[in-house]
Amino acid sequence: GRQAVEIAQREIPDLILLDVMMPVMDGYDACRHLRADKKLAEVPVLMISALDDRASRLAGLEAGADDFIAKPFDRIELRARVRTINRLNRYRRLRDEQALRENAEREQEKLRQQLKGMRWDVLVLDEAHYLKERSAKRTKALYGHAKHPGIMHSATRCWRSMSADSPRLAEIL
Repeated sequence: GRQAVEIAQREIPDLILLDVMMPVMDGYDACRHLRADKKLAEVPVLMISALDDRASRLAGLEAGADDFIAKPFDRIELRARVRTINRLNRYRRLRDEQALRENAEREQEKLRQQLKGMRWDVLVLDEAHYLKERSAKRTKALYGHAKHPGIMHSATRCWRSMSADSPRLAEIL
């Protein structure tokens, strides 16, 4: 069990087939450890076990497994379950990516509206990834954090959400 968790942390697989009965750490505990790890929390887990009673299946699902199949299992059924879990996970990831894109677009529009009509000479991104305003009225090292904290906070959030897509940030500015 512990070795399975270590391998998963190193490899970040697309799907984990996890036996319940393993030395050192059983499959239930291994599944809980996988779900507690940020990088592995969304990786689908299919538990496999010789235990076929209702309590064992429920324990697996409560530990965080996405599905549970009893041994001996039918290979065709196992393939079908793996395909289904992978398809559902792919849809979940696409939905999450779409939500992130929509959120970034909303943040962009919110920032555009907040910046519209304001007089700005320069908008600077410092090493700590905070956006700062240099005012046209006081050009000597006056930053806009105290003057416009809401705008600075929104601009910083927008920058962080778009950091991988810098040309889009340039469009805003």
